[in-house]
Amino acid sequence: MKRYEKYKDSGVEWIGEIPEHWQVMPIKRVANIQTGTTPSTKNPEYFDSDDIMWFTPGDIKEDLVMTKSERYLSLRAKKEFACRIFPPQSIYLVGIGATIGKVGVCEEEASSNQQINAIVVNNNADYKYLAYILRCQKEDIYLRANVVTLPIINQEKTGELLAPIAPLSEQKAIADYLDAQCTKIDNVIATQEKRVELLKELKQSIITHAVTRGINPEAKLKDSGVEWIGMIPENWEIQKVKHLGNVIAGSTPDTNNEEFWNGDINWITPADMKQKFISTGNRFITEKGLQAIGNKICPKGSVIMSTRAPVGTLGIAESMLTTNQGCKAIIPNYENSNFIYYMLMSNVEVLKSKSNTTTFDELGMSTLANHEFACPPLSEQKSIADYLDAKCTKIDNIIATLKKHVDLLKEYKQSLITEVVTGKRKVC
Repeated sequence: MKRYEKYKDSGVEWIGEIPEHWQVMPIKRVANIQTGTTPSTKNPEYFDSDDIMWFTPGDIKEDLVMTKSERYLSLRAKKEFACRIFPPQSIYLVGIGATIGKVGVCEEEASSNQQINAIVVNNNADYKYLAYILRCQKEDIYLRANVVTLPIINQEKTGELLAPIAPLSEQKAIADYLDAQCTKIDNVIATQEKRVELLKELKQSIITHAVTRGINPEAKLKDSGVEWIGMIPENWEIQKVKHLGNVIAGSTPDTNNEEFWNGDINWITPADMKQKFISTGNRFITEKGLQAIGNKICPKGSVIMSTRAPVGTLGIAESMLTTNQGCKAIIPNYENSNFIYYMLMSNVEVLKSKSNTTTFDELGMSTLANHEFACPPLSEQKSIADYLDAKCTKIDNIIATLKKHVDLLKEYKQSLITEVVTGKRKVC
């Protein structure tokens, strides 16, 4: 790794030492900072067009350069000064909320809402160089933010952010180098992430085939009588979920009653369902809390399904627990939790299509309980579940390895950016 000949202390902790001929200065010395605006939604003609990109925090992704937005503004909005327009090569910094500090740039004239600070560089800075610097400052940005309900960094505090500033010719060379290197890394990441998605599709197809056709390729088939299921093995039947066991809905004790909370009974929400086996959640209720929701207890082995925002996340209870109203549980009649888990996994898209959509998707109790599926004999259910355990474990292990590789690549990319824009690594 090439280094510069001489270094000096920058006086800024996150920057550290910088090349002797570089300077540290607030970005307001090399850029003008403005906050975006939202045109009046009472005038639909301001939005009835695809003329001008209008960025919101959700539009700023992993790619540095932004080429599209979820919503666009019309030329009329610009002409009537209903929005603030920023020139090409502006930097867009999220200045409020959970994603504060996200950074993107746009090569075209564009606009943004008021959650974004637009940074328009002057002739002393390269816009991509400064954007790469800002991508190293997310923690510093958060620390400088005013935090009441949400962290907010305004124009003034954005302008006070300190940056290591190299001579302009070096800035451009650094930006070009990082563009090239980050593109290579991003391509490898994209390839690995594509492999992950293909493996997930393979896993889903293996599960679906096993729980609708079985694992005996010689089995004789018959028409199930259910269009979306199609043919099933001759000795299988069409059953309803409620025939597998007791289906119950969760509930929430009064959150204002302290006697109901901080006990020793697991209370699970969809946010707690991150693994196949559910051992614990973020909150617990007391015996009084359990009584207040009608003693809706789920014993070990119960299959839990999120049925509200989102629909379809699945898990198996490793111990006694209860859930909120965003989940429903199937308490099996037999020891066939694993088969029920895989059966529901193969049925997720069909169940989603049956969800009621108002403010959010929700799968009703009756809809889940009366959902039809292809049901093999109990002994065959166990064989299918064991087969899928083995197959899915192998695929999950490969996926975990690929995801770890992706995380390491992302860490390397960020460390490379930091090393280069602070002068720890010489590239020109």
